[in-house]
Amino acid sequence: MHFAHKQIKLAESSLNNSDDGDTTTKQTCNNTQKMAKKRKIRARAPGMTQISISLPEGLVGMIDEMADAENRNRSNFIATVLENLSSERGVKAAEGSKKFG
Repeated sequence: MHFAHKQIKLAESSLNNSDDGDTTTKQTCNNTQKMAKKRKIRARAPGMTQISISLPEGLVGMIDEMADAENRNRSNFIATVLENLSSERGVKAAEGSKKFG
């Protein structure tokens, strides 16, 4: 079961078990339910790994501008730039990796 589905079930369970007079609990459960439904559940392509990095806001802004100029999303743009950089430096990409062009 996906994380978002678990959140929906938990919110529904909490909502069903709350007293009629406890509006705060109902509002919280409804909000959790709405947020969980809004999350897009996407499967990653085979061989892809999700990572998390921290970058300065200004750098992220520049990355987004460059990605928009090339009609790419941020992730695809960063992956492409890193793949090109590794090619320029003669580093072999991991077996099975895709080109992002």
